[in-house]
Amino acid sequence: MIGGGRWARVWYRVLTGLRPQPRIHWASSRNHNGVADWLSEQSAVHGVSLPPTDLYAGLEALVAAARPGMAIVANLPAEHGRTVRMLLDHGCHVLVEKPFVPTLEEADALVELADRRERILAVGLELMLATYVRGFRQVVEQSGLEFVAAHLIWHDAYSDVRHFTVKTPDLTTGIVGDLLPHVLSLLTAIRGAAGVSMDEGRALRGGLETELRFRYGDLPVTASLSRVAERPARLLQLEAASGARSTLDFTTEPGTIITPIGHAIVDDRWAIAPRPLDALLQLFLKAIAQPGGDSPILARLTRHIVAGTEAATNTMTDSQLLLLRPFLLRDTDSSLPTDALVALREQVAAPLVAEGLVTNPKAEDELNRWAMRAWAVIHRFARHPFTTQREMAEALGLERSVLVRLNRALRQSEPAQQLMVGQGVAMKYWENTILPLLQAGVIETARQGVSRHPFRVGVYPGVSCMFHCSFCGRDPDATYARDSVAPGNALFDAMFRDAPADPYTFYVSGGLEPLTNPGIGQLIAAGAARGFRLSLYTNGFMLTPQLLARQPGIWDLDTLRISLYGVDATSTTEVTCHPKAYAQVVQNAIAFLQARNERGAPLKFGFNFVVLPGRVEEVLALAELITSINRAAGGRQVDFLTLREDYSVSPEDGLGRGERERLAEIFEQLRERVLQPDLCDLQIDLGYALHSLSEGGWPTPLDMVAHRAMRPRGYPQISVVVDLLGDVYLYREAGFLDRPGARRYAIGRVGPTRSLHQVVTEFLASGQAIEPEPGDTGYFDIFDHVVTHLLNQADDDATFGIPFAEGPIRDRERAGGAHAPLAHPTLAHPTLAHPTLAHPTLAHPAAGQISHVGAAIVPVSIAR
Repeated sequence: MIGGGRWARVWYRVLTGLRPQPRIHWASSRNHNGVADWLSEQSAVHGVSLPPTDLYAGLEALVAAARPGMAIVANLPAEHGRTVRMLLDHGCHVLVEKPFVPTLEEADALVELADRRERILAVGLELMLATYVRGFRQVVEQSGLEFVAAHLIWHDAYSDVRHFTVKTPDLTTGIVGDLLPHVLSLLTAIRGAAGVSMDEGRALRGGLETELRFRYGDLPVTASLSRVAERPARLLQLEAASGARSTLDFTTEPGTIITPIGHAIVDDRWAIAPRPLDALLQLFLKAIAQPGGDSPILARLTRHIVAGTEAATNTMTDSQLLLLRPFLLRDTDSSLPTDALVALREQVAAPLVAEGLVTNPKAEDELNRWAMRAWAVIHRFARHPFTTQREMAEALGLERSVLVRLNRALRQSEPAQQLMVGQGVAMKYWENTILPLLQAGVIETARQGVSRHPFRVGVYPGVSCMFHCSFCGRDPDATYARDSVAPGNALFDAMFRDAPADPYTFYVSGGLEPLTNPGIGQLIAAGAARGFRLSLYTNGFMLTPQLLARQPGIWDLDTLRISLYGVDATSTTEVTCHPKAYAQVVQNAIAFLQARNERGAPLKFGFNFVVLPGRVEEVLALAELITSINRAAGGRQVDFLTLREDYSVSPEDGLGRGERERLAEIFEQLRERVLQPDLCDLQIDLGYALHSLSEGGWPTPLDMVAHRAMRPRGYPQISVVVDLLGDVYLYREAGFLDRPGARRYAIGRVGPTRSLHQVVTEFLASGQAIEPEPGDTGYFDIFDHVVTHLLNQADDDATFGIPFAEGPIRDRERAGGAHAPLAHPTLAHPTLAHPTLAHPTLAHPAAGQISHVGAAIVPVSIAR
């Protein structure tokens, strides 16, 4: 017997009725003393003749000391999987209480293990065996009616007496996991096994109640479940097409059956037949004695119940996350209303108990206190992803060892992870940069100074630029010598040959215009031939049909993005100082779209636009500009628009609070605009801080570091840029030709016999450190700010005594791992997350909306 709660004690009473009496080995890790006291009470007070019973302080102690032949698992549902696996490996036949395990994948793995061990694995779905359920099935079959719908009510009072003990809910298990297996077992007993497809589920009162709509096979089913009903009610009703109904009311066993013609029937076998738990135990023993049968309690025959419960749990969790999400957008985490607290508690209770932070899974007040501590961490990291463990410990008033356990609990909760990294105002920091870095395992590599090929490499092949943009940090008169082009392109080609196989290693950009390179098409074709999915960022001025004819390799790009610097001739000229810029770029964009559509090229095409102070109203005009381009081109539309802030200025000099509030209104208008047919294919991707405005979050500027926080050795394992001469720069805007002071951040030169990886290795081995000076963050783009924040955060956590991997973010556990395929490799597209490569636990963006992957206004689903 595994478990020390109410249900384990109920089972113990059932076992006392076996003859001859078995020897019982009883393991309870959380309630060992309580079990001992209860056994003494049963013997002394009630005069019960108890089987010989040995108590153990946990499962490990039991399997080390005894070899029982069979086991009943009645511990916390979150522990069922591990417990069953250990018992099967120990040679036991196992009967596990419902809910069996949370996922079909885990259920199948345990069934396969039981088959290999030649052990019986059964699930405690005793309701299928109740005589009144069999009687109801007989009434249904004899009616001759075709039933077209089922309605179920399972309402429990919060505290009720069942099986001679007081029943209160185990708060580590949600209402779906607790009650839906009963509902599905009823349907199985009446109609046989069938697949479950969910239509709708809503969390009511935070999850203490729910209403589910699903199909059981081809039968529509509604189910109303409650843990806090004023009075208990358990009822199953089948409805025929004629309106006739058959009803089983088993609120009080054995209940009453109402036939379609209104006759009331009371089960006359209840008093003489074995009760459901006794029948369940008999079937289990029979399956052990006569293996190979098809007992309905065998785990392999209850897969549909696990699958249906898993689907409903995911639906319920989605509903609970939607309930919690608005509170992530608030500036403080001080309180949650009752419904939201219930929803949160359900998602974190099991790991809080598993970590010993909460000792009693039914202790509501204690669970609420720790759920709010968990919420403080969730809220902080959803808003401020660079929070250190030092800051978190101080805010919560927790010792380091306790904070480590709380972090571990949060890492075990998938919904908590989604709230922190996928639903808060800092979601873009997480999804576009932090998570890909963590998943690739490059953070620890950079912190330890270990050499590797740079994770992301900016290829800067431009020779010159025809624009003199007001916010650009480059020397407006700088150009490369023409005789640098051929050897420079050869160096780039060699870099492609030497690089690891990650298709997103390289992107093509630069301080100078890439299309000024006369070999740009061949360069792109060479990279694509080696499997790299290249993005090219251009001002679009030279993207003429004539250039495309000379440079057909451009069609091998994965993505082409044009930077727009205005929404009309006047605004564009003010920024670029080029009077023909606007007309030429718009004309080129139309022609490019037409050519792409004629070729049927898969290449993704879009625009980037920097929202400058004083010009936020241009965003709506920009949408109309893209609409006019779509109409002129016809066919497939512009794929994406990335909106960004100007990171070249300090937050104090950037967009003001009033402008951010106005942008929030504009984004709301944009939501409606992109639903129209002439803009419906547009995916709008917002920048790190702009994203929060689309969510109704508190207006916040970009999160930038000061020069004093710059890392003297950079992080060449993560990101570098390489220019036409082969010079390798640590930061993305240091690679602008002749930019004053930028040469300090050149770490070496790629050459015919010197690979990029060698340059990085030699720089790291040299121990060279570059002391930052005031203004040096001007060589950063916003990606560099984020990476610097992240590395400094990891250093501070380690100094504080909590390793980075032991923080609350699950993906940090991979921070020291080998280079791994990314769930959504967006860093090669620093401003565009691929919708086809979205994180597997997040919903894909809907066409015609500000995307979830970008601006995240589509509700998140954690369903796989």
